[in-house]
Amino acid sequence: MIVSEELKRLSEIFTAKLYIVGGATRDHLLGYKLSDFDLSSSLTGEEVIELLKGTEFRVTPHSLKLGTLGIKVGKQVMEYTAFRKDSYGEKGVHSPTSVEFKVGIEQDAFRRDFTINAIYYDLTEGKFLDFTGGLKDLENRIVRTTREPKSVFEEDALRILRLVRIASKLGLDIEERTLFEAKRQSYLLKEIAVERIRDEFEKILIADTENSIADAQVRGLELLVEIGAMEYIVPELLESIGVKQPPKYHLYDVYNHILHTVKIAPMHLRLAALLHDVGKPRSIDEEGKMTEHPYVGAQMAKEIMLRLRYPHREIERVSRLVETHMYDLRCLMSDNSLRVFVLKNQDILSDLIELKMADHTAHGKKDGVSPSALNLARVFREMRENKVAFSLKELPVGGETLVELKVKPLERAKVLSSLLEHGAYLGKQLDRDECIAFIKERIK
Repeated sequence: MIVSEELKRLSEIFTAKLYIVGGATRDHLLGYKLSDFDLSSSLTGEEVIELLKGTEFRVTPHSLKLGTLGIKVGKQVMEYTAFRKDSYGEKGVHSPTSVEFKVGIEQDAFRRDFTINAIYYDLTEGKFLDFTGGLKDLENRIVRTTREPKSVFEEDALRILRLVRIASKLGLDIEERTLFEAKRQSYLLKEIAVERIRDEFEKILIADTENSIADAQVRGLELLVEIGAMEYIVPELLESIGVKQPPKYHLYDVYNHILHTVKIAPMHLRLAALLHDVGKPRSIDEEGKMTEHPYVGAQMAKEIMLRLRYPHREIERVSRLVETHMYDLRCLMSDNSLRVFVLKNQDILSDLIELKMADHTAHGKKDGVSPSALNLARVFREMRENKVAFSLKELPVGGETLVELKVKPLERAKVLSSLLEHGAYLGKQLDRDECIAFIKERIK
């Protein structure tokens, strides 16, 4: 295993053997790129802080109760956790009720979640230590808990989501008993803080990007549904399973169409792709049509993301993408109307075009690229070429002109906004005289 000079120097400072453990050893053995370095030894957090005083290593305590702290040297940041034994009280709750330090490395290994995360690399002797069978599991390409899976998941139910994420991003299978108990214990996720669930879910949505495992994000979503975990994340998605769509346009039911859209969409649009058709089941009218699904889905997206405590700005972005993803699908709008739409949605336009492209391909029956997306891209390009104003600062008139024309203060912002739309509608750069003429007409 390749070890940096900084890690070598750190291990020489330690008065106890220092080990790399967790993702770094696992990923090294699988041949994947290393990102995070987790370290461990028999020294408590307080002892490490004292030991590294006056050295090149900067220490940031995270939770001395749990023996965790950050160690930074140069640009490298490492997470340190002292050997410990955890005791838990209430089922599914993350934090242990009591922690015992000064335990052996083997006890520390068995308090961890999965065997492949409990392989230690001895920095002093340059060898791997495996007490739980993680090396064999890596060879067999499976994820298995270090102890009885029931106990592991009861200690922290978020481990069920971590199981899905690790199996997906590494391209591994889940050991049979581990999978069985994950299904049985998935109900414990209702006790987990939504922020922790959201963070794991976001990582699953981009699981294919870390190690270039094709369609890992789709497999992750399918595992969440199979295990029963999706009920505690986006239960609305489950309503789409088996909902048929017109065979003339769609190869898949709503659920599988959504999965195919997530498969195709770029990583920054995965959540929008997941939610873009979530409103279809609830929008089916008496004639079996789903015409209103963009508007129903946009409201549902807001509710889902509020529940998962996403930032307000992200909620607005995703819900707008859901609401507008069907805009001018048949390319019937005039260029005048398209230009006004582009002006009003310029902040999400590139994302909308990409989402439309993914949605179009995911129908499974349409060749080429989305004509609607291409049309929007064309109109935007032509607007730029014709120097159409996209912001107030690009207009040849401003506040002083409005004062001269005696526009009421409360009306000024509305007048300028209308002026922007007027220029977009015409598809041209307005000169000062044209702007003044429009304003005078507007305030008659």
